[in-house]
Amino acid sequence: MPLIAVAQTTTDSSATATTNSASTNAGNAQTIQFNAPPMNNYSVKTTGNAMMPSFSGSFSSDYCGATAAGGVGGMGFAFSFGAPYIDQSCLLLRTYERTMQNAAQQVDPDRAEIIRDAGLEILAEINPKVRAIYEKRGLIEVKEK
Repeated sequence: MPLIAVAQTTTDSSATATTNSASTNAGNAQTIQFNAPPMNNYSVKTTGNAMMPSFSGSFSSDYCGATAAGGVGGMGFAFSFGAPYIDQSCLLLRTYERTMQNAAQQVDPDRAEIIRDAGLEILAEINPKVRAIYEKRGLIEVKEK
């Protein structure tokens, strides 16, 4: 499982302000100088960046995976985590499709029927509702409970 940790960034800063002003009023020259005391030093603490792991995927339509990831960041820390996730129902559906393609390519009709029946069993494993419909229609045998 990928894990990324990021430390905080701290910036120290200080400044002194000096302002001069000069003006002429009714022929009288006036100069005012303001010297402000130095500002207090201060620190700025930033929140760490929670970086997400990269996507674990494929451009194939047969790929049944994704990336499950999350991250948390707070004052001065960040924590990220992630892992690949494979959808088992998607895998069964892809297996069913390939099984039916195999059945369609069979020359022997008896063998094709056996492969199609196996495909129905695979499809019934995806969802109990699908299995119940197949059992009700007599397409597959009732599974012992």
